[in-house]
Amino acid sequence: MKRVLFISALTVMTLCAAAQNNILTQTLKGTVIDEQSGSVLSNATVLVESSSKAAMTDETGNFKLTGIPIGRQTIKVSYAGYEDAYVQNIEVTSSKEVVLEIKLK
Repeated sequence: MKRVLFISALTVMTLCAAAQNNILTQTLKGTVIDEQSGSVLSNATVLVESSSKAAMTDETGNFKLTGIPIGRQTIKVSYAGYEDAYVQNIEVTSSKEVVLEIKLK
């Protein structure tokens, strides 16, 4: 009887631990551009504030962040000589990637 209870308890703990590791995430990607000229900005920093995940834009102004938690997120974009930009209440869902175009002043 003790053996059955032990195996049952072990199974429940294993399932609970596995469920905690399956947090839903999604990819967030986009382009950072200059608001006036429309030119792309390479090496801009893109930060998801709630998860502290960050990326830099490539030479074409594109960025890609993976493993972003599902839910509403705030993005901060920084680039030397420009005002920081905040994009708030971005709805990240499990159904599709989020694609943004962020303009800096």
